[in-house]
Amino acid sequence: MTEEAEEAGVHEAGITALAQQLEVLEQHLARLRQTLDVVNSTLMNARRARVCLEELRKYDKGRDVLVAVDSGGVALVRAKPLDENPIVHVGLDVYVQVDFEHAERILSEKERLLLEQARRVQSELERIAKEYRRLQEALYSQYARMAAPRPRREAGKQPET
Repeated sequence: MTEEAEEAGVHEAGITALAQQLEVLEQHLARLRQTLDVVNSTLMNARRARVCLEELRKYDKGRDVLVAVDSGGVALVRAKPLDENPIVHVGLDVYVQVDFEHAERILSEKERLLLEQARRVQSELERIAKEYRRLQEALYSQYARMAAPRPRREAGKQPET
């Protein structure tokens, strides 16, 4: 095998390894983006619920209020707030009925935890994206080295250094 063929094989192996690493990082980035979307959506739902409870406390119990039956406010229904305390989700499919202040504290804490989680996921996303760009540059560099014309050597002569 000639020295040039051997060198080309090394470059191709390097390119293949870099491409595989990039593919793994792409998949990881996609999972992180999906996780961040879920965390942000859950955060917005907790925030909406807390704000809704704050608003409900201001109304007379006998007065009608409009309540969204979906997260986007596409459909609303008229409802009369009851004298009962709200029921809130505390995790693991567990719901508790507590007074309005306690419910708001539970939802505020849930917001805080979700915000922390979103920041951690965003930080990891940025770190992986930076590594992805670094590997992408290395791959482009490998391609450029392979595509660059090499000076021809005469038989028996050593390259100049």
